[in-house]
Amino acid sequence: MLTFEEAREALTEISDALPPAIFDGLNGGILLLPDTMQDEHGLYILGQYHYEPNGFGRYVTIHYGSMVKVYGHLSAKGFQNELSSTLRHELVHHLEHQAGDRTLEIKDAMQIERYLRFKRKKRQNEERSTMESNKGPVVVPEELAGVLESDDEARFFFESLTDGYKRGYCDWVGGAKQPATRQTRAGKALIMLQNKQKTLKT
Repeated sequence: MLTFEEAREALTEISDALPPAIFDGLNGGILLLPDTMQDEHGLYILGQYHYEPNGFGRYVTIHYGSMVKVYGHLSAKGFQNELSSTLRHELVHHLEHQAGDRTLEIKDAMQIERYLRFKRKKRQNEERSTMESNKGPVVVPEELAGVLESDDEARFFFESLTDGYKRGYCDWVGGAKQPATRQTRAGKALIMLQNKQKTLKT
């Protein structure tokens, strides 16, 4: 990792190595701030491009505190690479804004949305797993157990399923009142498992 002063020096070196034309119109320059910033979703904001026509004009801020939160575990070289990547990202925003182009802005929004969907799905899976574990062990009806014993591939597939999917098959087969109906359902369940169907389709 780099200290704040080291990061400021590195940022100057990175900027000096870039073509001067990139900074045309960036009258507010590049500012390294010590703060840690998060958006409404709790994601760390590493850098920002600003346009204030009645204020400082166009400028870029890099948030050192946020960089430390995300990349503080990296070596000095690794931290500097991420600093460079963040600066270049914000400079692309600058160039696109001047050209009336929102490509990167849209790409950023889509990337955040994909990440949030991933987090929501992960949280839902964890909650579902907790709920399933609270229901106790899955009890396999003897009719279903019997047909599974006759087909190793179907049995292995059934055993690979999460408890929620297993319970769907078991409840359907075992929920029938008549033994003959349970046996018929067990046969149908075997066919579905042979076809690698996770979800029970009756």
